Amino acid sequence: MSRTGNSRWLAVFAIGTACLLLATGTVWAQSAFQVNYYSNNVNHLSGEDQTVRIVNTGSYAPSYPPASLCAMIYVFDNMQEMKACCGCLISTNGLAELSVSTNLTVNPFNGVVPNDGDVKIISALQNDYINVEPPSGPPIVSNVACDPSGGGFNTSGGYNLNLVPTAGLVSWSTHLPGYHRADGRTTEDEFQNAVLGTSELDGLQEQCAGIIADGSGTGLCTGPAPNSSTVCDFTTVP
Repeated sequence: MSRTGNSRWLAVFAIGTACLLLATGTVWAQSAFQVNYYSNNVNHLSGEDQTVRIVNTGSYAPSYPPASLCAMIYVFDNMQEMKACCGCLISTNGLAELSVSTNLTVNPFNGVVPNDGDVKIISALQNDYINVEPPSGPPIVSNVACDPSGGGFNTSGGYNLNLVPTAGLVSWSTHLPGYHRADGRTTEDEFQNAVLGTSELDGLQEQCAGIIADGSGTGLCTGPAPNSSTVCDFTTVP
């Protein structure tokens, strides 16, 4: 391609990027937001299951040694309804290994275990230490290391929204064979990186905060995790 052609292509790319930023607000690195699916979840009744594995690569190192990161996990059904949320604190080179049937979908928000859906993971800084000063009343501090609701509601009824997406986690998921497959093989693939805009980031935190506030204990991922070398918070936050 000629130099003129290259310049034209770069100009188009710059305009497209600017339009994306205007449409979505702040956009974080794609590797901080990952998406995969699960399907045929009813098969777990016969002992079959799917597994989500998350590793902290150690690439986030503001100082030595590299820092722990949170896997903020949001589980949806195929009707786009959030069914559960939770957070896992993963140290450098640590592994979080979660069962779709016994961790991620066993305690759904409306009591109906989903058969198909998607799992979204935000790689983020710990937010248990973030004091969010509401308009009135004392600061609100999460009582878990990784709060997927972003701190929940403040005393004025608004959302705290304190998640700070930070790349450094990579994830995989196994998948049960479809009803049309005769070989019965379970497959595994990597989560796909996706664009994370402000509206999606805020929406995930707000939906999770609503589940925690209204779910009476449902909608929270539950444990114990099968083979994790890390800590997952399967508990209620303020």
